[in-house]
Amino acid sequence: MWYAADDDPPPAVCGELNAKNRFGAYTGFRRFLVVLGDPPNSWIDDPARAAEIDQFRADGVDENLLVEMQLGLEAGENLYRVFCERSAREGVKGEAS
Repeated sequence: MWYAADDDPPPAVCGELNAKNRFGAYTGFRRFLVVLGDPPNSWIDDPARAAEIDQFRADGVDENLLVEMQLGLEAGENLYRVFCERSAREGVKGEAS
């Protein structure tokens, strides 16, 4: 887990998590990001989300809503790159476990 305490961009906590499902098996690492701005924001990498959007599209869900959902996924990816990959690479403000 990394954290960046810069004011610009706002402070953030990010990293990877590996949780267990109800059968006790690990589900695989997922990236996460929490931006401590005003308002706070969070994102977690979920590969199933893209498939869910495709299913919604097949079910005839409003395309404007689907575009918003897709943009949200892309925004999360971009924020992760800005806050977390830079922090991990440069060791910004340290590392916590």
